[in-house]
Amino acid sequence: MRTIPRRRKKSRKLRGHRLHGYGQQRQHRRSGRQGGFGKAGVKKHLWTWITAYNPDYFGRGRRGFKRPRAVVRDIKTINVGELEGMLHDLIALG
Repeated sequence: MRTIPRRRKKSRKLRGHRLHGYGQQRQHRRSGRQGGFGKAGVKKHLWTWITAYNPDYFGRGRRGFKRPRAVVRDIKTINVGELEGMLHDLIALG
């Protein structure tokens, strides 16, 4: 969908119309629709926003967990290049 270029900007068109289509002044400026200035209400009415979009804001949340040492297995690895050097010893052991 293409936009049609305007001959003049909307702000020029609305000169003389006091509030430029925002209704009352408080609906455009200040903080009426946002629920407060800045971080106001993050523990009250904006709590759902914090849990969804910024869960680490209060230092709790998605930090993961550490597995107990009894559960973690130590995986023994060997370098493939070292097998050729150990070949004679392995053949002798059978």
